[in-house]
Amino acid sequence: MTTFATTLRGASQRQTLFSSGRSSLFRVRRCLTELRDCYDEAVAVRQTSLNSFATAIRRSLEAICEDRGITDTSLSKRLQTLAFSNELPPRLIEITDVLRFVGNVGSHNDRNVTQAEAKVIDKCFRLLVEYLYEVPDQIRQLKQTLAVLAERQLKEPTDETPSKSGETENSLRYY
Repeated sequence: MTTFATTLRGASQRQTLFSSGRSSLFRVRRCLTELRDCYDEAVAVRQTSLNSFATAIRRSLEAICEDRGITDTSLSKRLQTLAFSNELPPRLIEITDVLRFVGNVGSHNDRNVTQAEAKVIDKCFRLLVEYLYEVPDQIRQLKQTLAVLAERQLKEPTDETPSKSGETENSLRYY
């Protein structure tokens, strides 16, 4: 089961949301409703229409832009704005272009989205969400844990016996 923890701006309370009964669980804490709804829709239609799935993933990408306050013009220009905001490394910028492109394929009548493309865009979208929402939360949690451990270490009685390197034993202890 994949879990995405989010730190979306403006979220006031923690909640855990599930797309229960769907082929893929997408658990999100403090999730933007529009993003969750777009992805839930994508998962719901994936088995019956890969074109609809790709289009819903594209809509989910639009929801990410909206969450970041980027709401003007076309999705392509929104993604450029997101890229220039330095929130995404180059590989993830490339992923957003792939998601947009396959989403466009799904919404036009030129050709159909393939099963392989659907699998890739689902993985790529999940990676994007993980990077934007879960990783910052994990970093925040790690920093909190390190701060608590550092505080505990300061409160512990110290053994001031110097080691061979000249430093005290406690000055080298990490948890």
